[in-house]
Amino acid sequence: LSGTAITSLGTSAYEGCVNLKSIILPVSVKRLDADAIQAANAIEKLYYMGNSTEFSEIEGSDTEVGSMTIYNYSEEEPTTEGNYFHIVDGEAVEW
Repeated sequence: LSGTAITSLGTSAYEGCVNLKSIILPVSVKRLDADAIQAANAIEKLYYMGNSTEFSEIEGSDTEVGSMTIYNYSEEEPTTEGNYFHIVDGEAVEW
């Protein structure tokens, strides 16, 4: 699926992923179906490749993240408070 944008995560997309602690969600995602993320109870951190305003516009974002900590992408070190990350060698690294 290289080059194909992911626009939604289906119901229980991560169900059974008991060792998955974090995910990186692309800005192309516009919908999270029921239990798309919460089905994997071990996920603690969601790294979103956009900003907080864009994340709040994702259908289902208000109910699907539970107690996960959400980090928004920032290429440069942020000067405002919040949870931010950048990508280093293909990995999410928190600021």
